[in-house]
Amino acid sequence: QIFFVTEQGGEGGSALMRSRIGTIIYVAVEGTARLEGYINRVQVLYAPGTPGVDRPDRMDVILSIHNQGNTHMIPEGEVVVHDEHGQAVATLRLVKGWGLLPRQEDNYHAIGNGVHLREGRYSLDVRIRAGEDLGQLILMTKTLEMEVDAKGNARLIEPPPAPPPAP
Repeated sequence: QIFFVTEQGGEGGSALMRSRIGTIIYVAVEGTARLEGYINRVQVLYAPGTPGVDRPDRMDVILSIHNQGNTHMIPEGEVVVHDEHGQAVATLRLVKGWGLLPRQEDNYHAIGNGVHLREGRYSLDVRIRAGEDLGQLILMTKTLEMEVDAKGNARLIEPPPAPPPAP
């Protein structure tokens, strides 16, 4: 990493102001980059986002993405919300703009405004891509079930535990 620092002031009783900007420089041997990652945890926040609106209309799906490879990755993607009939009712784009260093995990948000869900069950189809800039596309996917109650409260439905392997 290289950082560039500038300083101003600090003389005659004035406050010292310091700013710093940095960049990461990668050096890699061709053919050794290993791009791997997974979605570790998922949370859903569904709340009123418009002043004066009683029912929720803003959905935020928080995805904890883990980079287990040996190179930097920049996740991109979306969460598609399907109703109980399989119809897509909302698509939430992942807010992008920062990447993950190797062995780093961070939270990314897929946010949708104007999302009006009725009481019922929904499925969330999470599709995250990374590595297109490196020519090594990987996909991280997860499908989750969600329930919205009559008041508009949303909760993820935990899948039943997997049966033990046969002897």
